[in-house]
Amino acid sequence: VFSAQGPETPGQIRGRLNPERAIDAEKLIAPCAVESILSAMSTRQHRSDQDQIIEKARKKASRLTLYLKNGVPVRGKVIAHDSHTVYVITDKSPTLVFKHSISSVFPVRHPVPGKS
Repeated sequence: VFSAQGPETPGQIRGRLNPERAIDAEKLIAPCAVESILSAMSTRQHRSDQDQIIEKARKKASRLTLYLKNGVPVRGKVIAHDSHTVYVITDKSPTLVFKHSISSVFPVRHPVPGKS
């Protein structure tokens, strides 16, 4: 069970329940549901980190490489983004990328002369 402050401990749940009808909190949630909830929480944190990186690149007009879940890299400058999409200008054409399809985001690294 989750509250606005995060996951509740079994003791916190029992404190909210009627003491005469107290039950074990671990029996309320199936183990697979807990894994699903924790995965969703980490995805939300990943999305907010992703949004910060994308917004910083947009403000600086720097180039990013967005690696999609199918392995395709999309390299370009971020023009705009919202909660579901990123609009990128690549060398070839403007591209609209759905955020759920992005697996990782990296700045484009320029090769240093003399290093291989």
